[in-house]
Amino acid sequence: RSVKDIKKWYTDGNALRVTVFEGGESQRVNCLMGEGIARLRASIVNFSLGMPWYKEALPMSWVQLRSDVKQLIGRGQTFMELTEWTNLAKARGLEGELLKICTGFLHDTGIVRFFGTLFDADKARAEEFYNTVFMDVGWMVSALKGLVRHDRQALQDYFSSAGDHAMLRRVNRLNATGRLHKDLLPFMWPCVDAGLKFWSSVRENNQQERDLWSAGDVVSGESDIVKAVELLEGFDLVVRQNEEYLVPAILPQGKLQVSADAYCASICTWKISKSFPKLPASFFQRMVVRVACRVSSVQFSSSSAVFYLHGNVCTASVDLGPEGQQCLNVSSSGKKILTVVKEQIDYLESFFSGLQGTVVHSVTGREPWQIAVLVLDQQTCDVFVPALKQLASNQGFTLKEYLMNSDILLTEEELKHIRVVVIALSAGFESSMEAQDVVKQIRASKAVIPVLMNSLDPALHWQSLIGGDVNWNLDLRDHTKPMSTLITESRSQLQEEEISREQTVSAERAAGVSGVLSSRTESQILTDADEMAQQKLEQQTDRLRDVLKKLLIPRVKLLLDSWRAEMISVETILNEDSDPNKVLCQCGHSFDRLELLNHVHSDAGAWSSNDESLVCPVCSKEHRIIDLVSIPEVRPCPVCVKSKHNPPGIFSVRECKLQYGEGLGGCNATLECRVCMSRGRPPQRHILDIYPPDVFVLATDVALKAANRVLQSLEAESDTVVWAGSGGTYDFIALQRSCVVLLILSDDLPLSEALKRQLGTALASGKLVIPLLDRSLWSRPFEQQGLSALLPKAGDEASAPSLLAMQRYKPVLLSFTSEDGGASAVQRLSALVSSRIHRAVNLRVFSDMPMLGVSLSGLK
Repeated sequence: RSVKDIKKWYTDGNALRVTVFEGGESQRVNCLMGEGIARLRASIVNFSLGMPWYKEALPMSWVQLRSDVKQLIGRGQTFMELTEWTNLAKARGLEGELLKICTGFLHDTGIVRFFGTLFDADKARAEEFYNTVFMDVGWMVSALKGLVRHDRQALQDYFSSAGDHAMLRRVNRLNATGRLHKDLLPFMWPCVDAGLKFWSSVRENNQQERDLWSAGDVVSGESDIVKAVELLEGFDLVVRQNEEYLVPAILPQGKLQVSADAYCASICTWKISKSFPKLPASFFQRMVVRVACRVSSVQFSSSSAVFYLHGNVCTASVDLGPEGQQCLNVSSSGKKILTVVKEQIDYLESFFSGLQGTVVHSVTGREPWQIAVLVLDQQTCDVFVPALKQLASNQGFTLKEYLMNSDILLTEEELKHIRVVVIALSAGFESSMEAQDVVKQIRASKAVIPVLMNSLDPALHWQSLIGGDVNWNLDLRDHTKPMSTLITESRSQLQEEEISREQTVSAERAAGVSGVLSSRTESQILTDADEMAQQKLEQQTDRLRDVLKKLLIPRVKLLLDSWRAEMISVETILNEDSDPNKVLCQCGHSFDRLELLNHVHSDAGAWSSNDESLVCPVCSKEHRIIDLVSIPEVRPCPVCVKSKHNPPGIFSVRECKLQYGEGLGGCNATLECRVCMSRGRPPQRHILDIYPPDVFVLATDVALKAANRVLQSLEAESDTVVWAGSGGTYDFIALQRSCVVLLILSDDLPLSEALKRQLGTALASGKLVIPLLDRSLWSRPFEQQGLSALLPKAGDEASAPSLLAMQRYKPVLLSFTSEDGGASAVQRLSALVSSRIHRAVNLRVFSDMPMLGVSLSGLK
């Protein structure tokens, strides 16, 4: 072919496709009798003859470049940077379009692998990640092998014997949830310094692993690890999300955990369903990876996923059709995120040549309003809304304004389609009870941003009018003056200038200096004032736009990205059986945990050695009391317990803990109860209904950031789940169901009414509240006088006695910034926490704390 023909062939998209032999259909062959062999051989020959590059006359420069690649591989080079590749090709006379076509040929024929702009539809993504040409096929296979092999037993054995509980949890989380922590990367391939001890141990003691890596080291430094990850990203096997890489391909079939709101069909009104005879094994997993790098959040399982993008949710699942075909069902709350998912499905359909899905169902729905602006009057609307609407449009956000003094009411159905509410507080709000009621109603279910407008009285305590304090507000009083105010100011300014000028001329005349006075008439002043006011309005609009762009839009984006659909919880169908202070028998009968504790737990906090038992009055089964109050390895499905189905569905406590990860709470996953599924009930159970967090942390953002390492170490070393309250959707439920509350004292804590209300709730419910005191954060005395600042402003006298009782617990003194990072306090913390959650304390787990970089055995 000519270069022109080859260029046209690539332009038509052929380089993105994979040709499947015989369309994926099998051929019958009798290996004993030889039947079908001739037909199979003829089919393979015909298939080979029809391949795009078969018997093509290649330019000599292409052959020479291919030879250069083989020589470099022979010298031990596995990859090269793109700039190095272009220089190598330039020496053979290949540049520009010819270089692109030649690189495509070498990519298609397996000589090199390059995932640059030529092979990826998203140029922005390609330029960000792919700037490497991979050459050595053996090295690429080893890079893939380190990720996709499913035997992680050697890693588990190593971290278990080393007492590294944080890394052990990360390995278990990888196996259970398909999330690879970045600190595990050196342990995927031999061998860099970080994983040297592990690989030395493996090669010495593990025959299976030694045989697997008999070819030698795969990576020799951090740069090689970066390139290995880049290769995996190029193959759509991994995508980074914060501190972890999502790896859907390693999840075995049957892993069904996914975000709870994936099943919230009431807001997912956009739907599309495509039917395929059979999906390739990697189709769904690649789709998850490709969509994940284009959205803000993702949860996935082996056959379902939920994606979030700026306040919109989209769910995708592979289900079996009535005639045995596979159906890819996609539902979303908005068109934009649906388009993102559909584009990746179309891309993968074009990649797998011959794979053509049939649209069997398609429904369009209503687009949600990502931003709703509530204003009290039209004048405020004219000043504020146009600038915000322009900026929202630039970000791709939908916006709608509502007048609070009009007849338009925000119904429950209307609120379903609103994500973030911006409230423009202006003059008259304090006297409008209707407007205040609307705001209080919205605050119960929506993220609210109060914006203070120019006409608002500076002395007004507006927080009480909207139902309490808020985490964030924006003061725009200097940037939202209405036109009438600007005209008045301009007239006053001109009149003052006129008076000043007259006084200056009079003074000059009195001094014998000749001065000329040309006074402006009143009409001239009015005209000039209008022009001046217009200029001021334009300047104010520019300043307003800058403030909104720098402050309000990032806040809106943050709230949109943290938005989650309404949780489908079992709260509505459970009664007292869901009480965390109840201990469940498998028959459904519940025992009172506190009464049981009186038998086995002394006042000193030690476990009793007695072996008392009791008999369940319903099923007559005998239980050891110590077994009832200790945390079991499994948890029953609360709906099965409520329905008195015996045996109930059960969930692994270990897997529940792994779902939480290392984010200190905020988990929104569900697990599926197979018993409920078999009985035709909705099987999804939110993790908070199965295994709520053991520890809830009350702290301001500053204090939480300082204590982050200590809390993560506490979680890993004592094998607990720690949830740090951040104002999220599920904080209240997590606080209610936790056993212990850690209160990180800081000087800015008394400023947060929300945190003080949560503290009052914890104290009133009898939870153990452990104060953590770092003198760099808290300068007050630890006594009633100092603690009284933590009482809510409204006057919660009921919690005052509990606040006094909190002084009985000596605060855990620690320094988050010390050399040991607070490790010396973690042991005491862990003992207190373990005692309260009814678990015997095993001090052996505190022998090493690698997350803090210290060994407790060496501490004095």
